[in-house]
Amino acid sequence: MRKFLLYLLVLLLFAGCWGTCEDVKIVPVAVITGDHAAKPCDFARVSFEGSRGAMEWAVVPEAERQRFLRLASGDLAYFPRGSSKGVTVVLAASNGETTVLAQHMIIVGDQPDPEPEPDPEPDPEPDPDPEPTPVPTGEREVILIEETDDRDEHPYIARIIADVALYDYLEKKGHDWFSFDDDIVDKDDEVPAIVKYYVERAGTKLPWLFITNPEAQTIEGRVLHAGKMKKTTKELIELLQEYGG
Repeated sequence: MRKFLLYLLVLLLFAGCWGTCEDVKIVPVAVITGDHAAKPCDFARVSFEGSRGAMEWAVVPEAERQRFLRLASGDLAYFPRGSSKGVTVVLAASNGETTVLAQHMIIVGDQPDPEPEPDPEPDPEPDPDPEPTPVPTGEREVILIEETDDRDEHPYIARIIADVALYDYLEKKGHDWFSFDDDIVDKDDEVPAIVKYYVERAGTKLPWLFITNPEAQTIEGRVLHAGKMKKTTKELIELLQEYGG
């Protein structure tokens, strides 16, 4: 019954009933703070403040809920797909009534192209992992493990993730992009299971890029490529094509 009321509340909000339906009670005892914009290759972070008593949260559209991860701090991290347009997070009281506490919108959209930068010097470090060939074509997952606090030392990352051409290519081919900080932990202060293997394999060789086949039976068998992050969008797309993407 509680879950039914929560989703009824979400439907009312998007049917134009906000502030007008007598069945909806607005109580300013909690707020949601955090990012209002996100890039498909990055994540947005939101937190709940105020009375954290009996509350439940939902998102619209509902399918985007699986893109949220609970952090050790209690905050939520939202990792949008390349095709995501945005999401609204709703807090409601879980007291058997339809009681709205707060709502927070996150918009996902293309970012303006940055000023071009000179191409960096070639990376002298060879890729230590063997490259299996040939590789069948199909949908791929591109996973970047990085230390986000060190992005100023790797300016090419910002240039690539702000390049609309990359998002267009990923969406056209059905690929997914994920970017994770190497220090990410969940509510139990553990690295989330969905990224633990990649964080441990990357180690200190950051930023480290994986291209994987999501159809493989084992996580080790999913990895088609592991190596240093490419420094231009063109090089990254060519690498994807080399591994069936």
